[in-house]
Amino acid sequence: MVFELYQDHDQQWRWRLVRTGFGVIAVSGRGHPTRTDALSDVFFVKACANAPIRDGQPASKPEA
Repeated sequence: MVFELYQDHDQQWRWRLVRTGFGVIAVSGRGHPTRTDALSDVFFVKACANAPIRDGQPASKPEA
């Protein structure tokens, strides 16, 4: 796996985690003004590798 840093169409820095042979499996939730800010998020995600896993609530259905 590899983290990729890139600039989006608004020149904001983002990251994505790419799994070899599978494709993108995670992306940054927002753009960052600098590459350093995006890289800081990558290091944060990497540091959370041992975070516990829990089941969340199901997504709510939009009203008709």
